[in-house]
Amino acid sequence: MIRFFIFWLLLLPVFIFSQNKKQKVVALSFVQLQDSMSINPKPVLLKIETDWCVYCKMQEAQILKNDSLQQLLSSNFYFVKMDAESKEDIKFNGRTYSFHAVNKVHYLAETLGTESGKLAYPVMIVLDNNYQVLYRNHGMVQSKDLYKILTLVKTGVTKKNK
Repeated sequence: MIRFFIFWLLLLPVFIFSQNKKQKVVALSFVQLQDSMSINPKPVLLKIETDWCVYCKMQEAQILKNDSLQQLLSSNFYFVKMDAESKEDIKFNGRTYSFHAVNKVHYLAETLGTESGKLAYPVMIVLDNNYQVLYRNHGMVQSKDLYKILTLVKTGVTKKNK
């Protein structure tokens, strides 16, 4: 009986600590996204941001502090962050996109993020398994609203653009 008690006493911390582990969403690069999609296709949440954008940093903080959103993202989506002013070429969906010095914005950010001729940061875009835009929003999205949107995408109910 004492051995049984000691056995469970030793296992108790394992159960407690395993329950407290929070899944943190990890942002993938476009190369990692392509590799991951070839193995296990899932919808993609793409966040287009800039270094100087205060709202982009606020959006990031909202994503990081919401545990249920983190769980939903890490289990059902790929998460990619893109600097709209990146000077690096990006291969995406069979094409190579580069920085436009004249517009001072990356062509991929412009291609995916522009709606009705405007591009405002942050841009939150949900893409399906074939990289088709299911949802696009310019500016901040409250974490509870983002959770609802991603839940709709996960269950197959989508809205093209907000």
